Amino acid sequence: MVAAYPGQLLAREKLALAYRMAGKPNEALATLRELIRADPNSARTQRLLAEMLAGAGEHEESVAHRARAMQLGGGVVDDYVELAMQLSDQFDPPQVERALGWLRRGNALFPESPQLRYLEAIVLGKGDRREEALRVFGEAEALAGKSLPALLGESFYFGYGSAAERAGEFELAAGYFRRAVQLVPESAPELAAKSLNYHGYMLLEQGTRLDEAGEMVRRAIQLDPDNPVYLDSLGWYYFKKALFRKALVELRRANELLGDTPDAEVLEHIAQVYLALGEEEKAASYRARAKSLGP
Repeated sequence: MVAAYPGQLLAREKLALAYRMAGKPNEALATLRELIRADPNSARTQRLLAEMLAGAGEHEESVAHRARAMQLGGGVVDDYVELAMQLSDQFDPPQVERALGWLRRGNALFPESPQLRYLEAIVLGKGDRREEALRVFGEAEALAGKSLPALLGESFYFGYGSAAERAGEFELAAGYFRRAVQLVPESAPELAAKSLNYHGYMLLEQGTRLDEAGEMVRRAIQLDPDNPVYLDSLGWYYFKKALFRKALVELRRANELLGDTPDAEVLEHIAQVYLALGEEEKAASYRARAKSLGP
């Protein structure tokens, strides 16, 4: 049809969708790019191309086409959400600032949207703007309570607790982590693991209620046995209890599970255990490897 009737733009769009369904993303993108050249003022096509580019990891081009779609046809809440997620997922400070810029524009246009406020709080946290993130989480909670209570689930309160912990509001964080665990659906108990681990590790770092912290971490591991993050927490619990040999077992297992993607914090923990055991040469080796990975 496209060959016979080149002016039938809808046929080109359907061809692109058919290519995508057939698992041919390159052909789908090429078809949509041709369509954009033929009809650059179609908000629908610009948005569709943005979605496909995002799926292909072409974030910068995707952002440009979604922004163009918004200029042509007016943006909706989901447009601002998608733009902010694409930019902030790269964890690059300038991109995080761009994401915040889009979110502020979205919040100005849709001031009653709890989704935009929630995402702004998350992105502020990625930018290490701790007090702001905590404040905006509170605003999102208030808006969601009025119009979208379904947003206030386990993930929301895990994020709220994380923001409170980073802002140094530890008691507040503990309450939100407990709330997150309470809101985990019975059909997916494993979702409680990240809140249990975060809460437990927070207590370990404070050096308080160590046994309670250890119990939380063990519960997280029961729900997700081979998670290296949780095993690192358990090793750190044993370190805090001066059970250094037990600590080493868990930390080395965490390091093995990480495979080709070592983590600086796990390596640093192993170094500290070896130092406590008086094995200074091994401690120095692990510390050097940790430093080579960055902060």
